[in-house]
Amino acid sequence: MKGFLVLLTALGLTTGVPAASAPAPHAAPRIIMLHGGVLEERIYLTDWNENLAFMLAIAEPASPPVASIPDSAPHVEIAMFWYGPTWEPYVQDTSRLRTLDPKDAQRSRLYLGHDGRPPVIAFPVGPAARGIDSTGLKILAKYQVVTTR
Repeated sequence: MKGFLVLLTALGLTTGVPAASAPAPHAAPRIIMLHGGVLEERIYLTDWNENLAFMLAIAEPASPPVASIPDSAPHVEIAMFWYGPTWEPYVQDTSRLRTLDPKDAQRSRLYLGHDGRPPVIAFPVGPAARGIDSTGLKILAKYQVVTTR
């Protein structure tokens, strides 16, 4: 849970209430778009509960820690569209999803696991790369996103 609070703080999503008295956070993007890199087509995660489960699944720093990952490493781009009311019309009319521009989202990158190293999610700013627990890997597998090469 501590890792998730760190992630929320890095994303600027805390409530300002001291952690000791704050209720458990429940923040998730309304839409998560997976695109580019090794993917041939965009994939959209539009179930808020599933997106919350995914965010909880990437709350902890990668273990072992990742010093650096070359931009050329096999990856999938991630665009997270926060603030549900803005994006709700896209969820209600899924034909609109293909008009979403990743530049309008918080971006990160899923680097594929290789040579015994697990896949990780890296944000352009903030804490080190994040690990992906079994729940997150199951969510990605549900959408046929390959996480290792």
